This record gives sequence, C-alpha cells and structure tokens, in this order.
Amino acid sequence: MLFCIVIECIAFPALENLFGCVVLLYGWLFISRTVLKVDFLYHYFIPFVAIFFYGICFFALPLGVTLIEGKPITFRFNVPYITFFNLMLNVTTIVLAFHTCRRIYKEGWLLGIWKKLGYFKVPTEAQIWAMAGAGIFALLYNITIQGTDMMDAENKGAWGQIMNQMTKFAILPIAMLFPKYYGRKNTAIPRTSLIVYFSFIIFLAIVTTKRTLMFTGIVSWGLMAFLVVLLENKKLFKTKTNILIIIGLYLVTGPVADLATAMILNRQSAYSSKAGETFTNIWKLYSDKEKLHNAYNMASLSNSDNGGDNFYAWSEYYVDNILLDRICNLRTQDLTLDYATKLGYDNSKMHRYAENFLMFQIPTPILDIFGYTTNKFDSNYTPGDLLSTEGLGLKNMYKGFRVAGDSGIGLYWMGYSYYIFAFFIYVLVFYFFSSLVSTKLQFIIPIPIIIALLKYMTYFNNSTGIFKSLNLILRNGMQDILLYVILFGVIRLIIRQK
Repeated sequence: MLFCIVIECIAFPALENLFGCVVLLYGWLFISRTVLKVDFLYHYFIPFVAIFFYGICFFALPLGVTLIEGKPITFRFNVPYITFFNLMLNVTTIVLAFHTCRRIYKEGWLLGIWKKLGYFKVPTEAQIWAMAGAGIFALLYNITIQGTDMMDAENKGAWGQIMNQMTKFAILPIAMLFPKYYGRKNTAIPRTSLIVYFSFIIFLAIVTTKRTLMFTGIVSWGLMAFLVVLLENKKLFKTKTNILIIIGLYLVTGPVADLATAMILNRQSAYSSKAGETFTNIWKLYSDKEKLHNAYNMASLSNSDNGGDNFYAWSEYYVDNILLDRICNLRTQDLTLDYATKLGYDNSKMHRYAENFLMFQIPTPILDIFGYTTNKFDSNYTPGDLLSTEGLGLKNMYKGFRVAGDSGIGLYWMGYSYYIFAFFIYVLVFYFFSSLVSTKLQFIIPIPIIIALLKYMTYFNNSTGIFKSLNLILRNGMQDILLYVILFGVIRLIIRQK
C-alpha cells in the first residue's frame, strides 16, 4: 500500500490526493492492526467478515485499481476533503463500535433464543435438499408471475413477499461443501449432484435476471473456502489455491461480469416479458460481445455526468471494471456528500423519509388494525433516490433504488451527530451478528449464514446507509431467522433425522 501511495503522489501531485492517501492508510492500518486477528474471526465471525471487506473495498482496492487505470484516487470528486474526512470518521465509528460490542458480548440470552428456536439444529443432507426444493418452488413461482402486475411489491401480498424471501434457500446446498462448519461430521460431499444442481440454479438466475442469486452462491463458496483457510491456519497461497484464484478472478472479471452486464441491460424488459423470452434476449446479448459492449457504453452515456459535474446528472462511474466499480466506489461517497452538502445537513425532507421508513418496517396487516390507510409503498424508495431527486430538482420522485454513501446519507439526515447515533446502532448490529454463530462449546455456522456470506461481505458497501442497519434490527434480522426455522421445522416433521 505504501508503494501505491508513493506512485499516487508522484503521478498525481495534488494536496487532495495526498490527504486521501493518508486517510486510506489510516483506515487500513486501524482495521488491520485492531480487528484482523484470527481469534476475532473465530469469536466474532460475521462482524469480522463485514469489517475486513469494508477495509478491502474502501481502503485497499480504490488506490490500486485507480492507479492501474491511470486515474487519481479523487477521480471526478467534487468535495474530496469532505469525503475523506467523513471516510475517516466512518471507519473510526465502525471499529470503535466493534470493540465496544466485543467488550459487552457474551454467548448467552440472545444466542440461547436462536438455539431454542432451532436455528442451530444440524440438518441432514436430505433436509437441506428439501429446503432447497422450497427455494426452487419460490423461484418458479416468481417466473410464473414475471411480466405481470404481480411483480410489483405492493401487489405481491404476504404470499408473494414470502415467496420472494424464500428464493435464497435455493442455494442452501452450497453449505454441503463445508459440513464440518455447520455441525456434521464424517459426511461425504455430493460434488456431482451439486454441479448439476447449480447449473440449473444459474439458468433460473438468468431467466429471472436475479444476479444476486447467481453471485451469492459463487462468492459465498469462495469466501467460505478462504475463511476456512484462516480458521484452520492453513497455507494460504499454494499451487492448487493459486490456480483456483486465477480461474476465479478470470471468471468474475470476464465471463461472469459480461453475463451480469447482459442481465442488467435486460432487467427492465424482464418485468414485461416471459421467462423464456428473457433468457433468449440475455443469451443473445451475452454471445455478441460487440453488441454487449456497445449497449453498455450507450447505457453509460445515458447516465452521463457532463464531464464530472454532478449538479446536472447523477453518475457513479469511478473505475472501468463493472464489478470493482460496484464494490470499491469512493466516488459514490463523494457524490452523496456533495448533494447532501448542497441540500443542507439535518434536512427536513430526510426527516420525513426516516419517519416513513420506520413506518414501512411495520407489517401491513398491523397497520390496517390501527387504521393506517396511507399506501406505504408510495414511500418505497432509497435515500439515494431522494438525494438525486432533490439535488437534480426533479418534479417527481425518482424510484430507481439508487445506492449512496453512508456518510452522506447520515449527514443529510442528522448532521454530524449522525456518527454518535451510528455508533450505537453498529454496536447493536455487531451484537446481533455475533449471536448468529456459536463458538462456546462447538464452532457452528448455521447454513443460512454460510450461503449469505456475500451479504455480510458487502454490508458496508454503498447502499442505503444506516437504514440498512435499522431495517436489520427492526425487522429483517428476526424475519430471516423465523422464515428459516419455520421452513426447517416443517421439513423436519416430513423428513425425520435418522
């Protein structure tokens, strides 16, 4: 990293670049020296994963990737000093919250509740396949309503929402590659069955344009394999591992990235066309590399940032690689802070958004009981949508689920007091995360965690900021656990353990 900083200062001798390099070095050293310890990986598995990759994505990767592309670290930044100052505050808040959680966390009441619910019960292979079958059923259900009004969130109803959430169970068999870590011993791995099964899953992911489903399986497997190496103190880089890493990087940055691009470009048509037609369109575009390249360039031009002036357009373009542009995008953080600064911190419109968001966490049937008649789906947009709408002076709310930087969202909502609020929220988040892995008597990672490692790996990426954590605490965290234990409980009644 020091080598990259020296090259950065020589190639791009500007004060804002130097300040940015100092902040990136501070953030990486703070994380690597105080968090990245094997003992912490073992005792605070999910918080470790989240913070480790936060450090990789926002403090290690941006410097190297921008240099490779011949760009400064502040490429098309509008408020570089504000951006890096807040990046420093954000990483400090996150790491301090982790260590506070570490001081107070004990494997006790919360993990005990999950155990009583059956979250840590070890499923048999047959039970895993059965739960995966339920996930496939949910995927097929979504395919049947593709191209209809039922795809809209407000028209799905409770059944549709449950089906949407259950699709993630389709990749549960990935956990079979790591039987020791979810509690099974002396179990053979059904590799051939898994290869055939996941080929089918990739097909379903393509026809439904669910990139997340495809990438979640691939990345969760790779990440779990990497973490196993750390947990077992194995040699990280050896010939077989190096070959797999090279192949993996080629696939992720080449064919898989192209397939993801084709899926993105066909996303809108997928909502109005049948599954077979969607698959054909995606495959044709993927097969024609020149057409794919031209279509992507046209899509990029349609989101032009007018040479870097985001006052007239919203552009998140930072690096050329579509995957890296998603996971290590500091420009989105700068863009969010730029808009928040222009619109004013502690903004009343963001206050209203927060109120509506909190109301959105309450299930509709409960709201109906109390006579709440407002359609809560009217407020189903992200902080990034709100910032871009207000910043660009649009007449109607843009609802494109735009991602935004944590700090910009927080300042737009609360001003600099946001960091105090975020500290306590992150302590709760890390406490909750720590309770999802058992380490006291036996190290057990429940299979829903193994297949969701991509979610934890990208937890602090540009998204909806602190509202993601509020959603986790108020609704999604418990909802995910209950959905799994209910499904697993039903499956156990049908397929009993021998």
